[in-house]
Amino acid sequence: MASYVLIAVHYGTQTKRNEEISAKIGRAKDWAKFMPSTWLIWTGLSPAAWFDRISPLLAKNDTLFVAEVTYNWKGRVPPNVAEWVERGRTDDMDGE
Repeated sequence: MASYVLIAVHYGTQTKRNEEISAKIGRAKDWAKFMPSTWLIWTGLSPAAWFDRISPLLAKNDTLFVAEVTYNWKGRVPPNVAEWVERGRTDDMDGE
């Protein structure tokens, strides 16, 4: 069953790999990027699977946080991201 997963990266080095990370995240069923290195994705994969995919792209001093997000959320996000969440998703969407 698909769920929302939050992926956040903090770069402890000068090497930022957002393009490579975005390419991996682009394989999810759907996604929204609402901060320079933070994505909310709709996926059938576990947070652990996403961690395993993204962590090899990061340097030793970089930080990666991946967590499943329930629909019961609160936050201040750009209107397009709030609309993206409210629009809802289905399990039969293409992607991982």
